[in-house]
Amino acid sequence: MINNEPMYKARTLQEWIDMYEKKTGDKAVLPEGFSLYWLPNRGFAEYKIDENSGILMIYAVCGDGKFWRDLGELICRLNKLKCISTICTRNVETYIRFWHWKIVEGQNKDGKKRFVCCDELNRPVIITYKGADDKGEPAYWVTQFINENEVM
Repeated sequence: MINNEPMYKARTLQEWIDMYEKKTGDKAVLPEGFSLYWLPNRGFAEYKIDENSGILMIYAVCGDGKFWRDLGELICRLNKLKCISTICTRNVETYIRFWHWKIVEGQNKDGKKRFVCCDELNRPVIITYKGADDKGEPAYWVTQFINENEVM
């Protein structure tokens, strides 16, 4: 906050959805089995817990991504889930820097990148090329282990 002003302007859910659709060019949808979390000053996120695999899946986020990721970590800890899994549709190296992850190992085969990283607590983060998105841009599976011991 600067001068006691909130980081994000309070918006209705529809305003956040409109912002998401304008920014991404995608239609906002809530996939089956996912729950929508929304806060006026933070935006929204769509989560799904897969208890069989121990994974919290994040489908879409708009607004304060760091806040929604932190909430995801709390959900993982409370439910004893092993990791957060999402898809990165941005420049993958920029995404890694944004989260302050350290690349431990990187591979690049014909432009299809894969990274083994560690987060600030030395927990593993695996990022693997998934394929091209609807716009032909590379997309990556991102799995950040939360309740794993420091293994790296």
